[in-house]
Amino acid sequence: MKILNKLDISIGIPVFNEEKNIEKLLESIKKQKLNFRKIIIVNDNSTDNTFNLIKKFKDENSKMNIKLINLKKNYGKAYALNIIFRVSNSEYLILLDSDICLRKDTIKNLIQCCSKKDIGLCSGWTEFKISKPNVIDRFYLFSSLLLKNIVKHKKIYGALGKIMCIKKDLYKKIYLPEKIVRIDAYIYLYSLSLGFDFNFCPNALADEFFYERGNIKTLLMRQTRSRSKPKIHFKKFGKIALEEFKEVNIFVFIKEYFFCFIKNPLNGFIWTILKLYFFVYSKIFKFKITHTWRKVEVRNRYV
Repeated sequence: MKILNKLDISIGIPVFNEEKNIEKLLESIKKQKLNFRKIIIVNDNSTDNTFNLIKKFKDENSKMNIKLINLKKNYGKAYALNIIFRVSNSEYLILLDSDICLRKDTIKNLIQCCSKKDIGLCSGWTEFKISKPNVIDRFYLFSSLLLKNIVKHKKIYGALGKIMCIKKDLYKKIYLPEKIVRIDAYIYLYSLSLGFDFNFCPNALADEFFYERGNIKTLLMRQTRSRSKPKIHFKKFGKIALEEFKEVNIFVFIKEYFFCFIKNPLNGFIWTILKLYFFVYSKIFKFKITHTWRKVEVRNRYV
């Protein structure tokens, strides 16, 4: 821990309408018991009480060196991250989504994964915390378990944008197009294009909470975003993107699917049915993904 405290680390958090969780996240950062050069929070014109809660926490915890940037217009996550990249000057930059809560040694474990010479980018992992899961929740629980197993075979799935560590040599070169989606994949591909290696750190864990119960509409939106392959990724990174966006080997998928299904057959059955529903629905309707926070427009393809 003493060695880690000598490292130059900052944290960056883009925020939009997270009044239900932002204090929990900040408290969990405080409990990491590490010295951070800065905690940079960009409030992207939240319409709830998020800004006031952050300001109150900042005033009560002056030693944490929180820099709060409040935007007067909602620009989207990419814009907020570009500000963080510009403001930070630390050797290591930890990027956190505002809807998670860190566990005891999350950042310690993440930094250790990122300390090797050729590593430019590391990602941790989040686990859903749901006391009484409904049907949609069970879909997410199974999906998370399945993806975590697939990560062992296909790295891009491990580049989880909710918790990342980026070295200065990388993040100072990144500029995110403002209307981009799949930001985590873009950063991952950018890292590879500059010759950096990626490291997945499964023991850098955070909890993710569902404060609003899921429904079919939000599921479709999330699935559309997570499965999208934006043209800008291929235009910018060419062959690297083509290679990394390849579907996982079918035999690997089947193996991991049945392993997860046996472990939790109810969640597996629900996941399978909803995946089939989403596949059919996506063939009938056309989706338009927007760059604003968690937004997807659904339009009939014949309109």
